[in-house]
Amino acid sequence: VARAADAFDAPATLAGMSDRRFAVRIVLGLLIVSGAAVRVWPIASRPLWYDEVMTWKSVVESSFASILLWRHHHEHPPLSYLFVKAGVLVSGSDAEWVLRLPSLLAGILCIPAAYLLGRVAHGRAVGLLAAALAAFALNGITQSQQARMYTLALLATLLGSAAAIQALRRPTPRRWALAGLAAGLALLASNSGIATCITVPLSVLAVLPVTRRDAPYRRALLVGGVAATAVIA
Repeated sequence: VARAADAFDAPATLAGMSDRRFAVRIVLGLLIVSGAAVRVWPIASRPLWYDEVMTWKSVVESSFASILLWRHHHEHPPLSYLFVKAGVLVSGSDAEWVLRLPSLLAGILCIPAAYLLGRVAHGRAVGLLAAALAAFALNGITQSQQARMYTLALLATLLGSAAAIQALRRPTPRRWALAGLAAGLALLASNSGIATCITVPLSVLAVLPVTRRDAPYRRALLVGGVAATAVIA
């Protein structure tokens, strides 16, 4: 993959670079459309299952204020419920597709977000590979079709990882703020968003060059990330 990425991102003439960018946009667009197509068809026809019924109950019985104060559910954070609540109020319906629409949109947006992370980490070819994996990953498709919070947490994790890598390569307050904001949104979307606080530094660890000076810090970060992941699991 790395060799293919190097070849794909090798220096080229101005015309060649323009053609490559156009080709990348076409492929990415096709991946987004294909990923959306495989996600969208059952969201209106399939009945709610137990966890989705709990989402419906929490949204219907709670006001925006109750959701913000975390009174809607004893376990899950409020962000995804706020989106579902807004959708119900705007549409005037609590139909299955309305409840699932925020998850669907977040799941589709994970495709370009995965491309962004791959491109930032190792170029356009890896970005397209990441987008293809995001488009057709079975779990991603399934979660996009459910009135739950996991695609929103994944979207924030992908964006946070990309922002953190960019911030370390070319630090600016805006990039660090975006990385922190994405991590916070992941935590507000799902308790599993705590993994974002592990994924973001591990993503950075994977792309930064190794030097003798920073090797001990990289090892400590890796050990800490693995240990925290084991505890959460």
